[in-house]
Amino acid sequence: MSRNKDKITKALNKKGYTIAEIYWEPIGSAPIMCGNSGGWYVETNEYIETQYGFILAGYNVNEILEQIEELSQYKGE
Repeated sequence: MSRNKDKITKALNKKGYTIAEIYWEPIGSAPIMCGNSGGWYVETNEYIETQYGFILAGYNVNEILEQIEELSQYKGE
């Protein structure tokens, strides 16, 4: 596991969440007015609601860690 995946996993486990899927894609261009494509994609086994729907997504690991910090300490809150 990469250092960044390990950081994300530990941060989620500390909050009581487990990872269902995690991956990083190189950042690239997307269609006009869509922004960039790629970055981190993290889906948990538990129900969470974020600004990206029910996943954590960001261009770098710090964006993901900030989103994790905003999650409730206890699932379902």
